[in-house]
Amino acid sequence: MNDSGQDAVLEGSRLSPQQKHVWLSQQANHDQPVLAQCALRLTGALDTQALQQALQKIIDRHEILRTGFHRRPGMKTAYQVIVEHAEPVLRTVDLTGRDASEQKSSFDALWREERERAFNLSETSPPRLTLLSLAQDEHVLLIAVPALCADPRTFHNLAREISGIYGWQGEQSEVELLQYADYAEWQHELLEADDEHAQTGKAYWQALTSLPNLRLPFENEPARQVFKPDFLDLDLATELVEGLEATARNEQTSASSAFTMLLACWRILLYRLTAQPDFPINVLCDGREYEELRDALGLFAKNLPVRCILTDRLSFTEVLRETERGLHAARE
Repeated sequence: MNDSGQDAVLEGSRLSPQQKHVWLSQQANHDQPVLAQCALRLTGALDTQALQQALQKIIDRHEILRTGFHRRPGMKTAYQVIVEHAEPVLRTVDLTGRDASEQKSSFDALWREERERAFNLSETSPPRLTLLSLAQDEHVLLIAVPALCADPRTFHNLAREISGIYGWQGEQSEVELLQYADYAEWQHELLEADDEHAQTGKAYWQALTSLPNLRLPFENEPARQVFKPDFLDLDLATELVEGLEATARNEQTSASSAFTMLLACWRILLYRLTAQPDFPINVLCDGREYEELRDALGLFAKNLPVRCILTDRLSFTEVLRETERGLHAARE
């Protein structure tokens, strides 16, 4: 509050398109907690104080880890507000006196507990950190952040940065980082551009919006319910993965991979189930096409609709090549 009794004006930045999508989804689902979390296994003797210092340095380096989200009355979306300093709190849980099955049960319970705990987005909360001690030389670090602040690649980059800073306690050279709020503003500039490249991109997206929705056999309209994100783990045998990769290499296409192979198979299955020849499939892409973004933290990943056009006359190799072309067009 200021001296006149009116709310103080907070300066902030616009949400990125990815953040806006998450924000609106969360509002539509009655503020259902939507967060990103990961578990890092730490092996060897652990200096807890040094770990906490490393985490503090990382939060100091990356603005997105000390960002809150505020919405003015009458606005549909929020804006992001960065604070100068935020201190992480490292909760510790000692499981050293329990056997392996008890440790796993405790880990699963803590993981679910974190997933159900909503962040107060209007307050700038640093990552929630829980350190589980399994043995003297074995620990697990649970990290949870709002889904507005991280994607899968963020946790890979974060793990590498924790390892690097924790393992090097001397003075470190400060490299200027691209901060997420700057990236978000750049994305808006691209969306608002009206040059030839922008017009081509907009035409591509408009063409996709005219495609019919994919409907599976016997599909009914679901009753209105809260969307609750979850995931399903599926372990693939090493021999199967190696076989997929070998088949992809043998196809001798420009960008064959096990992922492209599986996506092509998924397209064929949906075509056989629905008999729809032309439909888009959303594919999660990393969103870090430029070198400056490789090590950045934040919500860069985006779901890109990849167009699928199939006929009964196409061979599998042709479907695979069509899938690659669709991926390339979506990423351009």
